Amino acid sequence: APYGGLAGMGQALGRGMVLAFSIWNDAGGNMNWLDSGSNGPCSSTEGNPSNILANSPDTRVIFSNIRWGDIGSTAQVSGGGSSSSASSTFRTSTTSSASTKSLSTTGTSSSTRTTTLSSTSTTTSINLHTTGAAQTHWGQCGGQGWPGPYSCQAPYACATQNPWYAQCL
Repeated sequence: APYGGLAGMGQALGRGMVLAFSIWNDAGGNMNWLDSGSNGPCSSTEGNPSNILANSPDTRVIFSNIRWGDIGSTAQVSGGGSSSSASSTFRTSTTSSASTKSLSTTGTSSSTRTTTLSSTSTTTSINLHTTGAAQTHWGQCGGQGWPGPYSCQAPYACATQNPWYAQCL
């Protein structure tokens, strides 16, 4: 393969990656994930951006329950699905910075002009790390619809937060 194929992907995974998420806001095609394939529990005809904004003006997207692995190993599929001894976890970090700079100039007269420049930036990154069959500290380890893993790495224990979420604490 001209771009490295499976061997290149394996080397890239070994170095670690940053995962970028995308969702399309298309009035003609509704709200779709980048691959426009799986809509999760939503109908493929749901997601008209105009309806979403009219009914829920403060709506937002939260990416959670993020997994990757061999095809068929990260989600339950019709026909029973499959599980894998490998799973993945994610760690997010967000950094924000703001700066203000003032520039004062004095001309030949007694007046002074001050210009203030401001900038703000926010960066969010998600780093994937492969783990074994047990979940890491702070990771999800159960809940309604959760396909696994259900155990935590020592010395952590799986604590139920609500019917939909349990976490390794």
